[in-house]
Amino acid sequence: STDNTGSNGALHTISATSANGAIALDTAGTERLRIDANGRILLNFNTPPRRIANVNAHVQLEGVTEETSSISITRNSDNAGPPRLNFGKSRGTVVGIGTTIVHDGDNLGEIRFSGADGNDLTNHAARINAEIDGNVGINSTPGRLIFSTTSANGSDPTEKLRITSDGKVGINTTIPTANFEVTGNPGTATT
Repeated sequence: STDNTGSNGALHTISATSANGAIALDTAGTERLRIDANGRILLNFNTPPRRIANVNAHVQLEGVTEETSSISITRNSDNAGPPRLNFGKSRGTVVGIGTTIVHDGDNLGEIRFSGADGNDLTNHAARINAEIDGNVGINSTPGRLIFSTTSANGSDPTEKLRITSDGKVGINTTIPTANFEVTGNPGTATT
C-alpha cells in the first residue's frame, strides 16, 4: 500500500505486482470481491471468470441465491426522477474522452438473457438492442429498439419485433411501413 499525494489529496494504492497477482477483499472470513490480474472485478466468487452470453465481462457477479445474484438500483428523492442504468457509445478510440459521432445502425446497448445448456452459458435465449435509426447530429440521436428471441432449435436470437424512431412497430419485419405491421401468417387468436 502506498500514498501518493496529488493536487486533490492522497491517492492510496494497493498493488499486486506479480504477473498473476490479484487483490481480494474478505469479510467474516469469506472473500467478497476480487480484482484479478486482467483488471476484472469478481463479486462473490474467486474462481476464474466465465464467458456469459459469449462475453468475458470486466465486472462479474455470481451467487446461489436471489440476494447474492441480484443488483439493485434505488433512488430516494422527493421528486419524479428515476434511478438509471446508462449505456453510452461513441466511435472514439480513447477512454474518457470519446465523443466521435455514431452512425446509422450502430448498436448503442444490448441486454442479453442466457441460460445454461448443460455445457456453458454462451448462447442467449433473448436480447434487446438499442440502435441508431437515422442520421445523427448535434443533440439528435434517433433510435430504435429491437427485440429478439431464439427458436426452439436455434442457438442465437433473431429479430422478432422492432420499434423505429418514428414510432412504427414491426413484427417479423425490419422495415415497417405502417404504424403497426405484421409480416407472415399472423394466425388466429382465440380466447
